[in-house]
Amino acid sequence: MYGSVSDSTLVYFKKANETSGRPIAPDCKTLLGNKPDSTNETSIEVHPNPVITEATITLNGYDPRDGLQYVLYDYSCKKVREDEISITSFIFNRTGLGNGLYIFVICDRNGNVKGKIKIAII
Repeated sequence: MYGSVSDSTLVYFKKANETSGRPIAPDCKTLLGNKPDSTNETSIEVHPNPVITEATITLNGYDPRDGLQYVLYDYSCKKVREDEISITSFIFNRTGLGNGLYIFVICDRNGNVKGKIKIAII
């Protein structure tokens, strides 16, 4: 055994009594977020996921009259596509997008995030 752990605070770097960085989180709940509110009846479905050429995206519980739009980010957080949403089920075409993981984000007209889902493109 090379040492013992007596401190339960997570840090980026700790050597003896010296620490640098900031605590990551006091517990897993902080990292994973709160349990979704069971009264929130919204969901985003992508079929098929992973996407080969195109997929059907279905927005359950969302109202397009709220001025919804989607924004697609690649995993380097670069915005690669955005468009307004006028219907709750539409075809998503991967034309112009390389293989990889993407984050599909639904926002209202004020830019507030209403939902998100990961999409894999192969």
